[in-house]
Amino acid sequence: MMNSSDFLVSTLPNLHGAPFQQYAGMLPLALDNAPSNVTQPELFFWYIPSPTPSQNLIVWLNGGPGCSSLNGLFLENGPYMFSSSDDTLQLNQHSWHLHLGNVVYIDQPIGTGFSFDATPEAQMFSLQEATNTQLLNFLKNFRAVFPETAHLDLYLTGESFAGIYIPMIADAMILDAAYDWKLKGIGLGNPVLDVSRQMNPVDDGYMVDQVDFLAESGFWDGSSAATEARSKFTNITEGCLAVGMDERMQNPGLQCDQAMRSVSDWYQTSHTELGANNTCFNMYHIDKSIPCNNKDASHHLWRQEAATVRYLNAKETKRALNIPNEYPWASCSQVRLAPPSPEAPIASTNLIDRLVASNISVLVYEGDRDLVVNYVSIERILGNTTWANGTGFSSPLKPLHSTSHDVNVPASALGLIQSERGVTYVRVSGGAGHLVPADVPESSIEIMRCLIRAGVSGSTTPTLPVQVSKTLAGATATELRQEDTSTMTRTYEFTEIPVVTSVPGEKAAVSYIPPERVPSANLMASDSVAPFVDVGVAAIAALFSFFVL
Repeated sequence: MMNSSDFLVSTLPNLHGAPFQQYAGMLPLALDNAPSNVTQPELFFWYIPSPTPSQNLIVWLNGGPGCSSLNGLFLENGPYMFSSSDDTLQLNQHSWHLHLGNVVYIDQPIGTGFSFDATPEAQMFSLQEATNTQLLNFLKNFRAVFPETAHLDLYLTGESFAGIYIPMIADAMILDAAYDWKLKGIGLGNPVLDVSRQMNPVDDGYMVDQVDFLAESGFWDGSSAATEARSKFTNITEGCLAVGMDERMQNPGLQCDQAMRSVSDWYQTSHTELGANNTCFNMYHIDKSIPCNNKDASHHLWRQEAATVRYLNAKETKRALNIPNEYPWASCSQVRLAPPSPEAPIASTNLIDRLVASNISVLVYEGDRDLVVNYVSIERILGNTTWANGTGFSSPLKPLHSTSHDVNVPASALGLIQSERGVTYVRVSGGAGHLVPADVPESSIEIMRCLIRAGVSGSTTPTLPVQVSKTLAGATATELRQEDTSTMTRTYEFTEIPVVTSVPGEKAAVSYIPPERVPSANLMASDSVAPFVDVGVAAIAALFSFFVL
């Protein structure tokens, strides 16, 4: 029987000793009951416990399908990151294990990353096998090797095609009633929720969503060349939409794929940030160019991705991570998933209702500069999804503000939020593309805290932000008594708008001022949903003890 010491990572190249406890290696999917003469399939994992006690176990999965979750570890929310100029390995102060809990990164399904498939001629496996069988078996065995994680609250998180994986995994956990998974919530970043609509370039919805996203996002710069390119892009798309889906699929002469090519051609000729004719369009972040002369530059973190490939394929790194030297690592690989039946299109939205009914919180967050999985598509899909006896959201998007005491978190809105009946959607602003934890790391932590707070409270609906006036961010009660805080504001969270009429320890009456009665000159941009409590300095100290999270 394996135990945690078999997976201990005591040092890593370029770090001169691991700065915190961590474990990695190949974990068989069946530890005790597999035939001795059969090679057991294995999945690679990298487990990073929180340095402080935490009740949370967060699983991170990248998408693809076939993209390694070590992309997330090194490029987005893990403990390490590479310099943009060289292969220097640095610690990431925004690592999720420092702020959110214990995190495990898993290369799945078999054939992804270090989860090397030694039998390339073997039979293909279905998407259900990749999730319900492979990953659930892995997680059961992981808890056997790390028994201290068995009692932790579980959160399944990931990105892109993980929007398909994760709801399927969560649903399988619900059906596996004999095992106590302690699943509290799922977090889906820039997720694929409907494969046909979001990944088929000749699908009606796919084409319309791209046209509308580029128009709404302010992508076109207003120049005559941009106007011409926009017109060409729209005309090609409309020409493809004018014929049926069958003809689009069977008639390559329609060249529907040339619609996006027209956008790329205009971008390359009109942008010179990386040099004339070498500045190409980045579909993962429409504001950040990529070099045209580098075939491996698929997104704006291409330098860090190249450094990750070199680092993880080094013998010293594999030895440190308890991996056989002959196992290669690639950022994304071809995995042997059987193609879906045309009669059964892949969509995970039909699972949301059962997840919410099982008291599992659902969070979807979407970087608003991503074209590949754009917010127009996500919002239309969610708007047509039925859960908890309703379809879509009934209330409009509202500003979401930070509740962090971290001075690095901007006071402006993190984005826009809708949250109803157990499902929360956040359109993330501030320069967030497809890789939200990389582009806006502080915001990603704050958004994930919404999910975890919902899991801790037992509610499927994360708390929403309001503002309370006359508070001082990060101050002690003593400092609050001493400071003039009449112009300071601070954002806190409540499940609903509070009405405050009295404060313990404060004899004077406390006046609640509804937002509509606040003079317009005193309102901030976010105050449409932010009531003010007008209190004396003595009451502030009392309030402070209630509001600090």
